[in-house]
Amino acid sequence: IYTVGVLLNGLEAVPPGVFGAPEFSEYDLKSVRLTRADPPAGPTSDANVITLHGFNFSNFGIGQLVVRAGSNITVSISLNGGAPGTFSTDAVTFLLYDQPSLFSVTPNEGLADGGGVVWITGSGFRPYSSLPASAFRCRFGPAVQHAGVDFLNDTHARCVTTWGADAPN
Repeated sequence: IYTVGVLLNGLEAVPPGVFGAPEFSEYDLKSVRLTRADPPAGPTSDANVITLHGFNFSNFGIGQLVVRAGSNITVSISLNGGAPGTFSTDAVTFLLYDQPSLFSVTPNEGLADGGGVVWITGSGFRPYSSLPASAFRCRFGPAVQHAGVDFLNDTHARCVTTWGADAPN
């Protein structure tokens, strides 16, 4: 980090302003690395919030970290407000998919203390073979399963029910 000053006559620095001397930081663009996006995919019908993981990111102030997503949904970052030539050479892939459709749940009732096996039938459950089944979750009311499903293909998922509102404490 460098302190920036102005020399109007080439010899004497102008005193810093009310907020002190401004600073200038350098970074090596080649060292800014992206390793993954979390989650790795999201629906086309919603705005998607993703967390980018990597290293050598820096906080240069509001509006300086810019994310660029290309047409094939490769994501890269700039630490310099998105100026040309400032995007990382690394990129991570973020996949978009259409929302799956749900047709039926079997059985359609169970005990409130959870632990029952439920089969969900529908379509679009595996839009990409590269998405691991462990990323798929079932939700029962407001409760989302912590563990992934134990069976998943494009039309069927097997989930274990969570505890319901009427379960004993």
